[in-house]
Amino acid sequence: MKTDRDPVNDQSRQRGDAGLPALERWAGGVGVKLFASFGSRERVVDAFRSEAERVIALAAAVPEEVGRSPARVRRAAGMEPSSCDWSVYMALEHLVIVNRGITAVIHALCADQNPGVEIRIEDIQPHVDAGPEQIEALGRAVDRYIEIVERFGGLNCRERYLHPWFGPLTACEWNVLAAWHNRIHRGQVQRVLRAKGFAAPR
Repeated sequence: MKTDRDPVNDQSRQRGDAGLPALERWAGGVGVKLFASFGSRERVVDAFRSEAERVIALAAAVPEEVGRSPARVRRAAGMEPSSCDWSVYMALEHLVIVNRGITAVIHALCADQNPGVEIRIEDIQPHVDAGPEQIEALGRAVDRYIEIVERFGGLNCRERYLHPWFGPLTACEWNVLAAWHNRIHRGQVQRVLRAKGFAAPR
């Protein structure tokens, strides 16, 4: 899941502002575990699909030059500080990378296998030249994700795999995290578009 290093995000890490505040990491981990315990898989998958479709629709509705142009936006809960100056297409590429990675993790956990990779935040950074090809790529990644989750039905909720911020998570918890992550970056894309003068729906 490695990508070329992004000098913008490298500079952010050198300033020491990568990662989430401790309280957000704690609250996020607790929230993911609680929803995985009490929420239905179908509801989570519906949220995952809905948020991804909204991101895709937003990106598809703007001219390419707008989609490629970064904009500085406020950091929302769950966002790494270094992601606050991405373009629309960079946010989509990040979602492609993360959703593919979570798909592989869920597949491995449900097959009683170790995913065999270390997930690092620096490996899920987008390229500054991300373009409109990310719209179609995200659609494919979402279809593949849903295919894997539905194949394994209730998901294996015993084996765990380490998330760099939230600790060991089950497949059920990774599923919740994926839906939450789509929502965070859908909000980011809306803020980027509003910063550029587009009336992006909330």
